[in-house]
This record gives sequence, C-alpha cells and structure tokens, in this order.
Amino acid sequence: MATKKELLQQEVAKAVGAGKAVALETVDFNDPNRPKTCLEVDFPILPVNQVAIIEGNAGKPIYQMSKWWARRRSSVFRSMLIAAATKAPDDPSHAAKLVWDNYYANHQKKGAFKHLKVDDATYDLVTVEGTRRARFTLSREAATSQDALQLMGLDHPFVQEELGRWRSVPPEEVGIAVSGDVDEPVLLSLWMVEASAGKGERRVVVQPIAVKQDGTRVPAVERLCEKYLQAPPTAPTFQPEQRIDLFARAVEPTLQRELKHKGAANGDGSYSAELIGYVEIIGRGA
Repeated sequence: MATKKELLQQEVAKAVGAGKAVALETVDFNDPNRPKTCLEVDFPILPVNQVAIIEGNAGKPIYQMSKWWARRRSSVFRSMLIAAATKAPDDPSHAAKLVWDNYYANHQKKGAFKHLKVDDATYDLVTVEGTRRARFTLSREAATSQDALQLMGLDHPFVQEELGRWRSVPPEEVGIAVSGDVDEPVLLSLWMVEASAGKGERRVVVQPIAVKQDGTRVPAVERLCEKYLQAPPTAPTFQPEQRIDLFARAVEPTLQRELKHKGAANGDGSYSAELIGYVEIIGRGA
C-alpha cells in the first residue's frame, strides 16, 4: 500500500503531466521558409523562473544539479530546448502555454525530437528508447576542436557494432520495401567496400547502387539513399527469382564499373564488396 507521501507524489505528477508520453510537432531547420518555433514567439519565463529558484535553493553541489559542470539551471535548459524544437501554434499567444504544459512530459518515448540535427555538422546518435548515446560529426575539423564531439566513420565502434549485428542476419531478412516518389520500382542496394592500395593504405566506403528492373541506373535515388531508408514501409513487388536475376544482370556489373571508375578495382590493389542493405522502392501510386 502506498504511503501518504507516495500518494501525494502521484497526485502531483498526475496534475502536471509528469512522464506523459507526448509528440510535439517540430520544424525542418534545413528549410529556409520553415515556420517559427515557440522559442522565437514566446517563452513561459514566469513558471520556469519559479522552478529554477527552487532548483537553485536545493542546497546541493552544482555538479549534482545537472550533468554539465557549469552554474546554470537544468530546468531553464530543458524548457529552452523544448521551446526551440517545437513548432509555434497558429495563435502566438498559446506558445508559452504549449511549452509549459509539456515541460514535465516524456519526450523520448514517442521520439518526436530524435531526428533533429544539432546543426549542419553535428548529430545526436539516439536509441529507439530516445536515449542519446553520443554526439558526433562527419567533420574531422569539428571533432578535433571539440572534446564532446566524436568523429563518425565506418571504423567507429558504434558503426562496427551495428555492422556486426546486421551481418548475422540471414540475407532474406535484410531487405525492406518502402513507398517512394519513383515512377517505377527501383532496387537500391548498399555495399560496404574495403579497398587496399598498397603500402598499408586501407579505405572503407559505403557504395549505393540503384537500378530499375530493366537495369537502368538511378543516380538520383543513390544520392537520397538515407531518405529511402526512412520511408514508409509497403509490400514488395519483386519475386525472389527477379531479384537474383537483377543482381546478376545489373547490380553487380554496375557496382564493378563504379569501383573501376573510382580506382578501387583497377588491378593495383585488392578489394572486397559486401552487401549490407537492400531496399525495394515502390511508387506511391502503384
């Protein structure tokens, strides 16, 4: 049986919506014409101030108040991050209330914020539960100038861990079928290519190859392979024998030509190519 203190805690949590799973609408920060966020319109400064005062008077060492070693209130940061990521409502006067009403909510469970980029060079690696595992960048310069940033590449332990996990999956279970903006079905394959050019030099890259059923290559799909990996799922259209024929007739010869063009298969060194991803892209009207 719950104690009086526990019952009071439960009632308070219920009243403020603590732990309630929510998915606030975000904006696309890559869009120059994006709508404004709540932070750009209004901010619940009075209620956040009240929480910050309580937090500041808690009498704990500063390093126990927040994971960051700095004299700043975690309550202020939480509310600012929510406001900065949330699309402002049509009525600007409701922006501050929207942020404060969701201050105590669980924003990780539904993952509304999980795909937000920190900036053009920085990303957060987030688990399906919404927990951040690392902050990384594809820029070597940024990684060397900031201790908190990790340089993400194929040799990174996280990438190696995922590659190892997916290598153990049977080939027939690797593929997915998604709905996309294509006129006819496209087969997108992802290959991990490891090339050796002598003198101990080793290069590892991921090479996408996208072809139509007639063998025509589709570079536009290859350039947007990340987009199609996150597209809505749909029913596949190719039969097993069609996939085998397409790989033998179009995909593997195209991959060989691409590697020769890039100098990886020109006879001066050895290379290996391993299939690590397979996506059937079906037109939305199909």
